[in-house]
Amino acid sequence: MIDYINETYFFDHKSNTIYKESIISRKKITNLDEEEVFALIKNDNVQLCIHTEQNKLDWINETSLIVKKLKNHINSWDNEKSLSEFENGYCYFAELWKMKHGKKLVLLHYRH
Repeated sequence: MIDYINETYFFDHKSNTIYKESIISRKKITNLDEEEVFALIKNDNVQLCIHTEQNKLDWINETSLIVKKLKNHINSWDNEKSLSEFENGYCYFAELWKMKHGKKLVLLHYRH
């Protein structure tokens, strides 16, 4: 298994691509709601990362640390809420991706 956590990767929204020197995924599977995100995290067969405004991907290797931040902070691409509706004015849009080597990735787009 390849360890993505200790590497710096980027997300290109225009081409819908996750990459470093080479592309590691072009396979977005679906958008996720909060219940689906937590079900995938419990499964433990998924990698999590946060896409920041600098297009950098911050890999999460300790899921228990992010769970508290995600609770009641998952927004929906299909039924988007205003940031003012979220405590502390931040949210995440969640997507499920398939990585080049078969592992699943929950990509969290951070907004504040």
